[in-house]
Amino acid sequence: MAASISIMTDGILAYLKNIRLDESNSDFKLRCSDELKILFDKALRRKKRTLHSKGLSLKKQDANTRAKRQQLFGLGDLQEIIATGNVRILGKNSDGQPFLASGNTLAIMQKTGEMILKGGRPTLQAERQ
Repeated sequence: MAASISIMTDGILAYLKNIRLDESNSDFKLRCSDELKILFDKALRRKKRTLHSKGLSLKKQDANTRAKRQQLFGLGDLQEIIATGNVRILGKNSDGQPFLASGNTLAIMQKTGEMILKGGRPTLQAERQ
Protein backbone atom coordinates (compact mmCIF):
# COMPACT_ATOMS: atom_id res chain seq x y z
CA MET A 1 0.00 0.00 0.00
CA ALA A 2 1.41 3.37 -0.93
CA ALA A 3 -0.16 6.28 0.86
CA SER A 4 0.97 9.60 2.21
CA ILE A 5 -0.70 9.35 5.63
CA SER A 6 -2.14 6.54 7.71
CA ILE A 7 -4.39 7.17 10.68
CA MET A 8 -5.28 4.52 13.23
CA THR A 9 -8.11 5.17 15.66
CA ASP A 10 -10.43 2.95 17.65
CA GLY A 11 -11.28 0.15 15.21
CA ILE A 12 -10.52 2.17 12.04
CA LEU A 13 -7.37 2.20 9.94
CA ALA A 14 -7.31 4.90 7.23
CA TYR A 15 -4.91 5.60 4.38
CA LEU A 16 -5.11 8.90 2.52
CA LYS A 17 -4.30 9.90 -1.09
CA ASN A 18 -3.33 7.66 -3.99
CA ILE A 19 -3.64 4.23 -2.42
CA ARG A 20 -2.51 1.06 -4.18
CA LEU A 21 -3.50 -2.25 -2.63
CA ASP A 22 -2.04 -5.36 -4.24
CA GLU A 23 -3.05 -8.56 -2.45
CA SER A 24 -0.13 -10.99 -2.37
CA ASN A 25 -0.65 -14.37 -4.05
CA SER A 26 -3.72 -13.00 -5.81
CA ASP A 27 -4.78 -11.18 -8.94
CA PHE A 28 -6.80 -8.65 -6.90
CA LYS A 29 -5.62 -5.04 -7.16
CA LEU A 30 -7.36 -1.94 -5.83
CA ARG A 31 -6.55 1.70 -6.57
CA CYS A 32 -8.21 4.83 -5.17
CA SER A 33 -7.21 8.48 -5.10
CA ASP A 34 -8.81 9.79 -1.87
CA GLU A 35 -9.13 7.40 1.05
CA LEU A 36 -9.09 3.74 2.04
CA LYS A 37 -10.75 2.92 5.38
CA ILE A 38 -10.52 -0.48 7.00
CA LEU A 39 -13.10 -0.98 9.76
CA PHE A 40 -12.76 -3.62 12.47
CA ASP A 41 -15.37 -5.16 14.77
CA LYS A 42 -14.24 -4.55 18.33
CA ALA A 43 -16.75 -6.97 19.89
CA LEU A 44 -14.20 -9.80 20.30
CA ARG A 45 -11.68 -7.58 22.09
CA ARG A 46 -14.40 -6.39 24.49
CA LYS A 47 -15.50 -10.00 25.09
CA LYS A 48 -11.93 -11.11 25.84
CA ARG A 49 -11.41 -8.20 28.26
CA THR A 50 -14.65 -8.98 30.10
CA LEU A 51 -13.87 -12.70 30.39
CA HIS A 52 -10.28 -11.99 31.46
CA SER A 53 -11.46 -9.66 34.23
CA LYS A 54 -13.66 -12.52 35.51
CA GLY A 55 -10.75 -14.99 35.37
CA LEU A 56 -12.22 -16.82 32.36
CA SER A 57 -11.08 -17.26 28.74
CA LEU A 58 -12.57 -18.07 25.36
CA LYS A 59 -12.74 -21.70 24.29
CA LYS A 60 -9.42 -22.73 22.80
CA GLN A 61 -10.87 -23.51 19.37
CA ASP A 62 -12.77 -20.22 19.26
CA ALA A 63 -9.67 -18.25 20.28
CA ASN A 64 -7.49 -19.98 17.66
CA THR A 65 -10.03 -19.40 14.90
CA ARG A 66 -10.40 -15.74 15.81
CA ALA A 67 -6.65 -15.22 16.16
CA LYS A 68 -6.09 -16.23 12.53
CA ARG A 69 -8.51 -13.52 11.40
CA GLN A 70 -6.94 -10.79 13.57
CA GLN A 71 -3.60 -10.47 11.84
CA LEU A 72 -3.56 -6.70 11.40
CA PHE A 73 -2.43 -5.06 14.67
CA GLY A 74 -4.95 -7.08 16.71
CA LEU A 75 -7.63 -4.48 15.98
CA GLY A 76 -10.43 -7.05 15.84
CA ASP A 77 -12.27 -8.90 13.10
CA LEU A 78 -12.31 -7.25 9.69
CA GLN A 79 -15.77 -5.80 9.18
CA GLU A 80 -15.73 -3.53 6.11
CA ILE A 81 -13.40 -1.85 3.62
CA ILE A 82 -14.37 1.49 2.07
CA ALA A 83 -12.44 3.12 -0.79
CA THR A 84 -13.23 6.56 -2.23
CA GLY A 85 -12.07 8.65 -5.16
CA ASN A 86 -11.59 7.22 -8.64
CA VAL A 87 -11.74 3.60 -7.45
CA ARG A 88 -10.42 0.91 -9.81
CA ILE A 89 -10.47 -2.82 -9.14
CA LEU A 90 -8.60 -5.37 -11.22
CA GLY A 91 -9.47 -8.95 -10.40
CA LYS A 92 -10.89 -12.25 -11.56
CA ASN A 93 -14.51 -13.34 -11.45
CA SER A 94 -15.71 -16.72 -10.15
CA ASP A 95 -14.92 -18.27 -13.56
CA GLY A 96 -11.32 -17.02 -13.40
CA GLN A 97 -11.87 -14.38 -16.11
CA PRO A 98 -10.15 -11.02 -15.53
CA PHE A 99 -12.27 -7.90 -15.05
CA LEU A 100 -11.90 -4.17 -14.46
CA ALA A 101 -14.46 -2.32 -12.32
CA SER A 102 -14.44 1.40 -11.61
CA GLY A 103 -16.52 4.01 -9.81
CA ASN A 104 -16.24 6.71 -7.17
CA THR A 105 -16.90 4.63 -4.02
CA LEU A 106 -16.39 0.97 -3.15
CA ALA A 107 -17.64 -0.84 -0.04
CA ILE A 108 -16.67 -4.46 0.68
CA MET A 109 -18.58 -6.24 3.46
CA GLN A 110 -16.44 -8.99 4.99
CA LYS A 111 -19.24 -11.12 6.44
CA THR A 112 -21.20 -11.40 3.19
CA GLY A 113 -18.38 -10.89 0.69
CA GLU A 114 -20.58 -8.31 -1.01
CA MET A 115 -18.89 -5.53 -3.02
CA ILE A 116 -20.84 -2.35 -3.77
CA LEU A 117 -19.46 0.06 -6.36
CA LYS A 118 -21.25 3.39 -6.85
CA GLY A 119 -20.82 7.04 -7.73
CA GLY A 120 -19.68 8.67 -10.92
CA ARG A 121 -20.33 6.19 -13.70
CA PRO A 122 -19.72 2.73 -12.25
CA THR A 123 -18.47 0.34 -14.91
CA LEU A 124 -17.66 -3.34 -15.08
CA GLN A 125 -15.85 -4.77 -18.07
CA ALA A 126 -14.16 -7.99 -19.01
CA GLU A 127 -10.44 -7.67 -19.60
CA ARG A 128 -8.60 -9.49 -22.35
CA GLN A 129 -6.07 -12.08 -21.31
